[in-house]
Amino acid sequence: MCILRIFGILFAVLLAVSTTVRAQNEGEISKLNQQVTRLYQGGKYAEAIVVARKALELAEQTYGPEHAEVGTTLNNLALLYRAQGRYAEAEPLYKR
Repeated sequence: MCILRIFGILFAVLLAVSTTVRAQNEGEISKLNQQVTRLYQGGKYAEAIVVARKALELAEQTYGPEHAEVGTTLNNLALLYRAQGRYAEAEPLYKR
């Protein structure tokens, strides 16, 4: 009985930590995507690509590869490549 209780407590702690980390990552992803938008609008495509890649990596780690937020970051990165005429790099991102 005591071991089950300990496992229950450990599970609750891990769940709380996981939820907190996810919330922090969600906020960071949002900030990064906003920064990408500002840089894109300012014509700073190379700088925006670096930030967009970071947002994509964090979104994939946080949500997994099939989440809508990952799709948003993929689209942002593809738009940046397209704006630079880097169509071969943009196309697979759009398709994904």
